[in-house]
Amino acid sequence: MAQSMGAYGQQAWKHCYEAGNSFLQQGNLRNAARAFTDALEACHEAHVRANIFYARAFVYWTAGQNETALADLTKAIAHRDDFADAFNLRGVCNVRLKNVELAITDFTRAIELGMDDASAFLNRAKTFLELDLLEFALPDLLDAVERDPEMSTQLQKLVKDLTQELQVRGSSKIYANRALALHYSGCVEPAMKDLSMALSIAQGPQETAMVLSRSAQMRIYDNDFLGAITECSRAVQVDPDCTLAFYLAGLCYSGLGHVEESRTTFIHCQVVAKQQGFAGSEYYRSICQAELGALGAVEAVA
Repeated sequence: MAQSMGAYGQQAWKHCYEAGNSFLQQGNLRNAARAFTDALEACHEAHVRANIFYARAFVYWTAGQNETALADLTKAIAHRDDFADAFNLRGVCNVRLKNVELAITDFTRAIELGMDDASAFLNRAKTFLELDLLEFALPDLLDAVERDPEMSTQLQKLVKDLTQELQVRGSSKIYANRALALHYSGCVEPAMKDLSMALSIAQGPQETAMVLSRSAQMRIYDNDFLGAITECSRAVQVDPDCTLAFYLAGLCYSGLGHVEESRTTFIHCQVVAKQQGFAGSEYYRSICQAELGALGAVEAVA
């Protein structure tokens, strides 16, 4: 009898789940949500419930009910902590709810769990741009293009947007940002012209250090670690609190196999990021901690 009741319960949730998907395809979001709710009431298997919560969350997200979708995605992840798609969609909800740093955490977790879809990298890249962290956005855009060549339009759009910004305000920061975007796009000569312009009009130590850090990242892209370290050193000389310069220098030392120098540089980057407290500083601290973990050094800055 218990076996037949179990079979009945399984048949019930499957029927409701299939009905929910059918309503969703028809664009009938209200009935889709109801059907998935009925499926949840009939199903008690954690792994399956995770999928149903995800399906209902997708309905709520489509309807613009982001907080409700977020709650369902959190429940899905609670049932299945390796649910990459749920982390990715929760990241999208967090972006809509202006929880930008939480969104980056979710997108990062989706990627760590093996989500090899271009969308996760593109989502995180766009979120980095919202935090004005071009240094992290561009590598993600390249990862997205590698998985889907049609994503190359996103790089082109970024260069176009920066060009439009320059027409309004020709600052050293925008020139340096376009230089980096052009370099990542393979347009080396125009990139160098923009970088030279950025250096010539930079005002004050912070702007100069930022431009030098962009120069360092361009050199890292070309695997010129020694040249990049030189640029990072120049940046730190003019602005001892340039977080980006310390982070990039840490990457260079790691790439050259200089473990101790890399370790101390990443730890110092964490200290500076904490002191500065800028938008995105928490991500700097977390990614430095990840690099320290990869080096076998697990110290964290409290």
